Amino acid sequence: QICGRVFKEFSVEMSFQTLYRHIWKDRCQGGDLYKDLRRRGKKPKDRKRTQAAKIANKTCISQRPEEANNKSEIGHWEIDTVFGLDQKSFLLTLVDRCSKYTMIRKIPNKESETVRQELQDIFDNTLLPMKSFTSDNGGEFAGHSKLKEHANIDFYFAHAYASWERGLNEHTNGLIRDFLPKKTDFRRIRDQEIQDIANNLNNRPRKVLDFLTPKEALMEELSIAA
Repeated sequence: QICGRVFKEFSVEMSFQTLYRHIWKDRCQGGDLYKDLRRRGKKPKDRKRTQAAKIANKTCISQRPEEANNKSEIGHWEIDTVFGLDQKSFLLTLVDRCSKYTMIRKIPNKESETVRQELQDIFDNTLLPMKSFTSDNGGEFAGHSKLKEHANIDFYFAHAYASWERGLNEHTNGLIRDFLPKKTDFRRIRDQEIQDIANNLNNRPRKVLDFLTPKEALMEELSIAA
């Protein structure tokens, strides 16, 4: 990301190996740049499968329009919930498939009505296009029919145990965990801190966006649509 952005802004070519050599040289000299690296060599834990919730009137992801599948237009969002310490605090995360623009909201629980109301509030109070949501089969999304009726937004569900169908959201949640590791009590995190994390992600250059930031990509798509 850094090397790609440096070239994009200053036309200076620099390999990622050069960057890593600088980081490890800094470490040998007592520096702490290495602490900002995302990957620390930890082995991921095996995940246990949980029973998929029974949700009425679901529309399968296989029926999602091609514009959402190929990420060719903004407004198609992947959504999920992230739990905090002892599953007593939660985040609602949304990421636009095209621009990678991310929104994060704190929620007191993940009851379906709580999640529906939060999504409805986001829909009612954002100027960003919202054409569809794609979620997993968690029971917190059981209020999808009522949300669709209110907002006239399409709602799609991935297949059970197919997290790769929402890979962008899974990846984004991993980025959020860099700031808020597991066992973090979200109730102790101020709303402004949550917004600061979203701002960080939205102003971080991404290789998949040709080293634009999600915010820049979103603005570019909005200007084209206008």
